[in-house]
Amino acid sequence: MLSMYAKLNGVQLSDLNIYVVRLDSGMITVPFLPSLEIQEEYSINNDIPYYFGSKKNPLELEVTFTKLEGIWTWNARREFANLLTPDNDDYMEFYYQEDDEPVKIYYVKYIDGIDITTNGNRQGYLTVRFRCDSPYSYSQTYSLLNDLSTIAVPTIISITNSGDARCYPELWIEKVGNGNISIKNLTNAGTICTITSLLDEEIVYINNEDGTIESSLSNTYRYDNHNGIYIELVKGINNLEVTGTCNLTWKYKFKIKG
Repeated sequence: MLSMYAKLNGVQLSDLNIYVVRLDSGMITVPFLPSLEIQEEYSINNDIPYYFGSKKNPLELEVTFTKLEGIWTWNARREFANLLTPDNDDYMEFYYQEDDEPVKIYYVKYIDGIDITTNGNRQGYLTVRFRCDSPYSYSQTYSLLNDLSTIAVPTIISITNSGDARCYPELWIEKVGNGNISIKNLTNAGTICTITSLLDEEIVYINNEDGTIESSLSNTYRYDNHNGIYIELVKGINNLEVTGTCNLTWKYKFKIKG
């Protein structure tokens, strides 16, 4: 039985004396790629379907937890049950260390029922099936600060996307002086993200994944000041040309396949 350290929803499970285990001694099966659905449609008298595209389904994980020492007492079961069912009902961050590989982070919710298997002394295990929020696992979260507060000319900064898919970072723009900010991705077909008429010391948050835009100023909405183009980091090095005096704070994680 191989045991591994794991973290779920911010809690180091070893602090609860709970570990991820493999019960089988043979070959090991772990998620590699998500299931793929072919989008197609048949027409009358045509045996060849019309292909529209494909859809990747979220990953699913089956994980077995046990207490290597101690027993599943009534309080221990309640504690773990509450950890698996947070009040906010959000997807939970989950990771465990897989041999010498880098940590892969999943965002999960449990599905199906969960049974606990124990002997007469309440020693045993429970297996949980998780559904992830996407077809990918993720790297750790990275932060980057660019101080362009005294640079009036266009300046090129670089961000490397080390993942296996396009990355949509969170961005905080702290404006220095009144004016506009534009960010042109020279690597991604020269796409330009522009936001205009910002005020000195205003901070604008842009979530390039879901399109959220928020201003630090009360009763101020900047959607009309935005050109509707969000920042998309392609795989590899992205060279971004920034115009306008500001401080930029980036927050991002990479999508991982396999």
